[in-house]
Amino acid sequence: MIVFKTTRWLDDREFRELLKIADYKGYESNQAVFIFNMDKALRNNYSYEDVILMIQDLNIEIDDSSLEELRKLFNNMSISINWNSSNGYVKISIPWSIYSRVRELLRKHQARYIGKNSKEIDYILTPDKLHSFVDEATSSGLNII
Repeated sequence: MIVFKTTRWLDDREFRELLKIADYKGYESNQAVFIFNMDKALRNNYSYEDVILMIQDLNIEIDDSSLEELRKLFNNMSISINWNSSNGYVKISIPWSIYSRVRELLRKHQARYIGKNSKEIDYILTPDKLHSFVDEATSSGLNII
């Protein structure tokens, strides 16, 4: 569980913005306490970098282990792209947790299904379509590794 805390008063806009990535738990020891909610963050198109910027901008307290957990969580929600030099195609691996957000983008760029496992689903894409795929995926808040 990733916990955010703040001792300063958040105005209405800041509070609503924080609720786009976290659930309000309550007030403890003179601190407002929030629990990070990955589903909300993804639904509102927040990337890891966006969350870190919000933490910094709002002076949110978060311990180092939670920061590392946050980074790992977003990496597990990232699209992986690898070029296969033997066949010239680009392999795209999408975690199941974000597949519904990427499905239309895959169709639009004519990616072809090649397989799946319990963690992810794989497609191939021609290299000429890669740039526009990456641009559209990142502009919608998805992380590419």
